[in-house]
Parts: sequence; C-alpha cells; structure tokens
Amino acid sequence: IICVACLIGICSISAIASEYSESESFDFSGWGQTLKNVAEKPSKSRSRTAADETLVQGKEVAISESDVDMGTQFYQAAGFTEEEAREQSVEYFKEYEAMYAEAIAKGYSATDEEIEGYLEEMKASIFSDTTDETTQAQYREMIGQFDSEEDYWNYEKEVYRKQLPIEKMVRDLEREYFGQESADEEGWDEYFENYKADLVRKQNYQN
Repeated sequence: IICVACLIGICSISAIASEYSESESFDFSGWGQTLKNVAEKPSKSRSRTAADETLVQGKEVAISESDVDMGTQFYQAAGFTEEEAREQSVEYFKEYEAMYAEAIAKGYSATDEEIEGYLEEMKASIFSDTTDETTQAQYREMIGQFDSEEDYWNYEKEVYRKQLPIEKMVRDLEREYFGQESADEEGWDEYFENYKADLVRKQNYQN
C-alpha cells in the first residue's frame, strides 16, 4: 500500500520514506523521532506557535515553517544537504497542499472508517510474510521511536485525513487517462507531472 502511494507522485512524507527503504544511508530511527515530535505537538487548530508561521502563501492554502522544517529533516535523513533538503521540502509541500486543495474542491473526502480500513491494509502489507525482513525491520525501527505502536498509527490516521482524498482523486484521474485509446505509462507520467505543475501555478504561491 505504501509503495502504491509513492507511485502516484505525491503523498504523506511518512509514506514516501519507503522510497528510501533500500538505501543504507536513510536514518529510519531519526525520522521516526521526527514524526514522534510532530505527533506530540498541539494541533494547529488549537494552538498556533511561532514555528507554525506561514512561510509560503498560496491562493487557497498556506505552507508553515514547521511543515517545511519537518520535510527538511526527512530529506536530510535521505542524504540531502540542509540547503537541498529545505528546497526539496518547500517544493514537496507546494505540490501536496495544491493537490489537497484540488481534491477538496472536487468533493473528495475520507471517513474515519475508510482511514482505519486503509491503515489496517497498510499494516498487513508492511508486516506480511511476503515483505522482506530488512524492510520490516526498518519500519519497526521507525515506529519504535513512538511510545507505542498505537501512537504511531494514531499519527498516521491524522496524516491520511488529508492523504486519502488526494489518493482518491489521483486514482480517478489515472482511470480517466487510461480510458483513452492512446494512453500509455510514459504519457501518464508526463500528464500527471503537468497536472501537478498546473495546480501549483494555480495557487500562485508567494513567499
């Protein structure tokens, strides 16, 4: 399930860690600690801090300093320099927030039941007999930074309140694209990259 999320090109930062599961340099324990710290922060809707100051403002969405900091730590864990990591993080969140805004505008949503079912499938996929031991160990290392495994999945539940509507929209977009006679995989990749770029431009982000 997680790898499928990666292939659609935009997903929760915790999910795209799977892209680096074969990298000896990726710091899974460090990334798990970052996620734990994020999970323990008060909800932005309840308490806004200096770290949540808007860094980039779009037409319909805003990217906070704390979001970019989290993304920067992810890309640093993947081996990027701090400068490169911050740049990658900003671009990631521009796409992510633009995609989420579009999904909501088109009426996509996710119920608690859908999210819980999705996460149950994710758990089964990660820890199934067909998943290699190294990958399972890497995820256990990341999840192990939380006080309990339940805390980790509760964190992911909040992530997928935004992630799942995006995935629904992309699945429908992909289905529509491949319904054309001339559709091919290479063409889809280009089409989807252009689609995301158009949504970013639509937001007209300002620093």
